Amino acid sequence: MSLVSPSNPSRLGRYEIVGLLATGGMAEVHLGRFMGPSGFERVVVVKRILPHLAREEAFVDMFLDEARIVAKINHPNVIQVSELGRDGDELFLVMEFVEGESLGGFMRRHWANDRAIGVELAAFLVAEMCAGLHAAHELRDEDGRSQEIVHRDVSPQNVMITYGGKVKVLDFGIAKAVDRSTRTKTGTVKGKVEYMSPEQCRALHLDRRSDVFSLGVLLFELTTGKRLFRRRSEFESLRAVSEDPIPPPTTLAPDYPVELERIVMRALARPVDERFATAEDMRRAILGYLRTTPDAGMYDEVLARRMQELFADRLELKNAMLRRVRAGSDVTRLPPPEVDLGVEAPVVPTAVTLAEKPARTVVDRAEPTHVAPVERSSPDVTPSRAWKPVAMVGLVAALTALGWFGFSKWSRSASSHDAEAKAANETPVPASRPEPGAASSTETVAVVPASDASVEIEITTTPAGAQVFVDGKERGTTPTKVSFTRGDASVDVELRLEGYETRTEKVVPNVAQRLALSMSPAVRFTPIRRATPSATAAPSAAASSKYRKFN
Repeated sequence: MSLVSPSNPSRLGRYEIVGLLATGGMAEVHLGRFMGPSGFERVVVVKRILPHLAREEAFVDMFLDEARIVAKINHPNVIQVSELGRDGDELFLVMEFVEGESLGGFMRRHWANDRAIGVELAAFLVAEMCAGLHAAHELRDEDGRSQEIVHRDVSPQNVMITYGGKVKVLDFGIAKAVDRSTRTKTGTVKGKVEYMSPEQCRALHLDRRSDVFSLGVLLFELTTGKRLFRRRSEFESLRAVSEDPIPPPTTLAPDYPVELERIVMRALARPVDERFATAEDMRRAILGYLRTTPDAGMYDEVLARRMQELFADRLELKNAMLRRVRAGSDVTRLPPPEVDLGVEAPVVPTAVTLAEKPARTVVDRAEPTHVAPVERSSPDVTPSRAWKPVAMVGLVAALTALGWFGFSKWSRSASSHDAEAKAANETPVPASRPEPGAASSTETVAVVPASDASVEIEITTTPAGAQVFVDGKERGTTPTKVSFTRGDASVDVELRLEGYETRTEKVVPNVAQRLALSMSPAVRFTPIRRATPSATAAPSAAASSKYRKFN
């Protein structure tokens, strides 16, 4: 992929664009490099608003809101924003480059290998998130008035973990503050459904305790290894958040620490007044529990070791890439986001799944970006859109029918949701082990097995034409149906398509399935040459007027 193209500029303001990290529904995320005097160099992330949205006044206001909010937050558990810039018609945000992975990728690697994160380490992760969110919640203006910030999208996609064991909250793009210039329309829901609070699902007034509920969902999922509110559709997930019984963790794992269970259940209290009053209160409660554990005071080191162990392959690739970037050499390939890969993950039992034999489904996620400030949708129980950083979609048809609330003009069309609803109606068997992933326009549906001895899995890709290999043997070209011997052992399914990243999925052929995957284009970059000394000089006064800095 050429760096110099209408949609991929070679420079934005004073930043040299090295490569495209990800593209979302609202912005592109680039790897950038700033060359200063005397050889000073800094690698950054540049979030560039998409050109057609840069002409939308309301959207630009929302984008500017994120910069105004996040630039004021100075905390080690929050991604730092250093600059808001304009370059002609281009609008962009400059942020620190974090060498790490999303929490979603962290969860995926554990679940893909049937490995527990560990109750204590999971609790430490959430305590660190609490610290970052509390810093945002406590933000005040110059007159000392609380800004009453609510993140509203606390989810695995919006948490980064560095290879050094640091936890950072990001993407305040849909955060709500008292003084924001563009206010979210009354009755509009923004965020991932599975991690919303009950009051957020109903588009009611929100305060910081809404984020506390989301933290409770994460604490539940990280410590139990089970998805709490994933259902067959976004509408059902909304209803689950508001109505379904929340099982105490000890009912899922008898040896679950009782003290930690009390923290989880308090954070997940549906009556707002029964939750922790602040994220800091929740953090202190978690730290009180952690002080009684063997690794007390050392969990950052434990987390660093776990990250370097889990992501040794990606760490090596990224370090090599950064060495080339800093040396001004070619960057020919960028490691794809970890959360692009599919994985299985269990769902907490419901009345239906307890009464029926659960079916397994496999799902794909394939659209990156964990940085862009985008409204988000949540996945189905046959999880088709888990953790996808795109515009809030799929709720339109169901929620409009109920007359609950309106949606922004960037919502997906109702016809897309109708197609999902039809698929869900045709396949009522509930899934007990859906999988997280990143983002893609994919759909999986569990169907009743045709026979006891074998099981058929339908595999489709976008685009079609990918070669399918099962345990190294070619089994056809997508779209295709592949017959497997029924069993609970996972099988490697590899997909190859020229011009696209090779994908390998682990499939458990214990029930008939439809596996829909989006192939990720192989990202290639043209050489980047160091600019001449004159080109790296400080920008002129005219150029400086194009961007605004936050110090």
